[in-house]
Amino acid sequence: MNNKKLGFTVIEMVVSLALFSSVLSISVGALLSMINSNRKTQSLRSAMDNLNLAMEEMSRGIIQGRTYHCGEGGNISEALSCDSVGEEYFAFEAWNGNSSNITDQIVYRLDSSSGVGRLQKSTNSGVDFKDVTAPSINIDNLMFHVYGAESSNDEVPRVVINIGGTTGTKESTRSSFNIQTMATQRALK
Repeated sequence: MNNKKLGFTVIEMVVSLALFSSVLSISVGALLSMINSNRKTQSLRSAMDNLNLAMEEMSRGIIQGRTYHCGEGGNISEALSCDSVGEEYFAFEAWNGNSSNITDQIVYRLDSSSGVGRLQKSTNSGVDFKDVTAPSINIDNLMFHVYGAESSNDEVPRVVINIGGTTGTKESTRSSFNIQTMATQRALK
């Protein structure tokens, strides 16, 4: 009689279990890494969509607007350039605004009073401001550079807007961004 027992030895089971555990650990690690990358990508995509919408709204208003005023100083209903320096505060008369009404200018500014930088907009010459960007976006740098606002020759006024900051509420999903656009006045002075 042949008394051979069929099956695996304890050593074979331990080795195969160790190999299976190693492969499973690596696979789960890769899966978790992909999930984290996906979350970061979705967060960045959402923020970029929000920023692109804000930039598009600003550009459209600036293109159709007039009487560009850069900076908080002076009368914001008067044209004022700030080409090389740049400012975090920018005002202009909307396309349907009344030039003789000093309380209807559109104003954009950077507000960091809450510890998180926000792009804000006012439609009543800076009396009331509303956030334009989502809470998950922290703007560290907002600069408006206005060229040719006070020019009496045929130079067309233009505005360069630079926005930089971070997006993401968690460290693992945080991403940096820098966006720049230029808007050239289309309305007649």
